[in-house]
Order: sequence, then structure tokens, then C-alpha cells
Amino acid sequence: MFRSAVRFGAKDIRFGTEARQSMLKGVQRTVDAVATTLGPKGRNVIIEQSYGAPKITKDGVTVAKSIEFKDPYENMGAQLVRQVCNKTNDLAGDGTTTSAVLVASIFSEGIKSIATGTNSIDMKRGMDRAVDVIQIIRNAVRLPAHRIVANAGREGAVVVEKVLESTDTSLGYDAQHDRYVNMFDAGIIDPARVVRVALTDAASVASLMMTAEAAVVDLPKEETPAAGGMGGMGGMGGMDGMY
Repeated sequence: MFRSAVRFGAKDIRFGTEARQSMLKGVQRTVDAVATTLGPKGRNVIIEQSYGAPKITKDGVTVAKSIEFKDPYENMGAQLVRQVCNKTNDLAGDGTTTSAVLVASIFSEGIKSIATGTNSIDMKRGMDRAVDVIQIIRNAVRLPAHRIVANAGREGAVVVEKVLESTDTSLGYDAQHDRYVNMFDAGIIDPARVVRVALTDAASVASLMMTAEAAVVDLPKEETPAAGGMGGMGGMGGMDGMY
């Protein structure tokens, strides 16, 4: 009889900053891939498939769903990005890549604030009350716009600041044609709706990660090397030459 060396149900736990930083790494790595597709001039991503030819896509949700990391904490972060993308898709039908970029930015900004002494619970309450007024959100919403403009080959900071500083609330940037436009005239009936949904969903998921004080994952199963064959059986008494 052989005794199994497989360990079932073993867990690893990380706390506080270590737990949040571990998840953030997975969130950021996932979003780095997803964000390349953002905007009308976003790039394609090639995804290996278990069968057939690799898949080429410019759909952020498809990219997010394809990502899985060996590190369980990073993988947890990737799963949370997928969660916010799916939720935004269900509610708005668009803006999923924007929500992915936002959740990474809000989570990252939140961790910085916690490190300077901000209470994570108070921060979450602020997000729940008004996601459009606190400073963390103001910093975060710039990121998707920067990525769209950068993917179009322009200087993100210049374009974004011009739009934000304008007193015309209908002013926007058309990345596909490299021009500033009136979003209502361009046919966008409610230019804020998709961003509002994406922002709300991203803030919800990011705030949950920021208030987490522990993360629990399954440890990889450890197995002993396979037992060797029975000794002395290799040649079977000169039978190698038999047909």
C-alpha cells in the first residue's frame, strides 16, 4: 500500500496591507491587458485557446475572462475585475473596459490613502454616499480618458485637461477622428450614463477590496514524486531481444 502525501483543504491567509497589495497586483496586471482595447483606436489582444487557433479580440470583457494567474491572490484580483466588467455589461451594455480601468485606479488610490492614515471604512461610506464628489474618485476617472487618448496616439494629459477645464459640459473628445465635439450633436444622448454606471460598479467592488483585512486562498496541492518501478524487472532476464 502507498500512503498518499496529498494535502487537502490547506489554506493560506494574508492580512491588511499585504493582502490588499497582493490582490492589487492581480488587478493591475489584468487591467493592463484589458486597457489596451479601450477606445475607438484600442489595440487587439491575442488569446491562446486550448484548442484551435489563437483568438484575436478587441473586447475588454473577453480579455478579462481569459486571464488566470498561478498566484492565487493575483488570481483573486483578476476575478474581481471580471466581476465588475460583467456587472457593468448587465446594467449598461457597454463601458466594461472603462469599469475595469476605474476599479484598478480607485483601488490603487484607496490603498495610498489608507497608507497615509485614512480609515478604510470611512472611505467606503464616502463612496457609498456620493461616488462623484470625493477626491479619490476625481483622481480615478481621469485614467480611462487618458488611456483612450493614449491609444489614439495623442498626449492624454493635454486632451483630458482641456475637456475637464471646459465650462461646456457637453464637450468631449472624438478619439477616432482626433477632434473635440459636442457629444449631444455627435449623437450621444446621455454621454454620462455609461461612465456613471461603470464608476458606480467599480467603486463598489474597489471599496470592498479596500475594507478587506484578510484574504484566504487555497494552497496548491503538494504531491510526492511517483513511486519508482519494482527493482530488478528492467531486463526480465534477457528478454529484450525477443520478438
